[in-house]
Amino acid sequence: MSAHPKATGWDWGTTGTLANLATLLGRFIIVAELFPNGIGKISEFAKMAAGMGGVQTTLHGHPFPGNARIFFPVPEFFLSCSILFDLAGATLIVLGLFARPVAAWLTFYCCLAIFIYHGDLSDPGNVMALLRNSPLVGGLLMIAGLGAGGWSLDARRNNRS
Repeated sequence: MSAHPKATGWDWGTTGTLANLATLLGRFIIVAELFPNGIGKISEFAKMAAGMGGVQTTLHGHPFPGNARIFFPVPEFFLSCSILFDLAGATLIVLGLFARPVAAWLTFYCCLAIFIYHGDLSDPGNVMALLRNSPLVGGLLMIAGLGAGGWSLDARRNNRS
């Protein structure tokens, strides 16, 4: 027979310290890939923009854009938006500020990027990219549905109103 969670001091309720700690750490882990992704786009801006415009180039030893399905008419603008989504979106998720709408937008952005750049599932590399990005999308969907938790700026804002 197991002890009641409160009797052991491990209260995993929806508002307890452990639940808040788990959601805070989860927010960091979910968006951890977006920070270096955004920084990498800045450092390789010219090559990335050329690739997004349809020019074949090499990034980190791999062909880019590979077999992308869509090319962008003003790639510098769309790349700048992508960098903004990566860096600002990840920062807002970590802070827990406007977490639900930001997570919903980041989910859409990630799914769109997967479709455009990894949509050909006959390529095993694209299947791996899809599988690698699926947990990110799942975590973002959870934040969009459940919010950022008690240790977030959203929770502080809601407690003041």
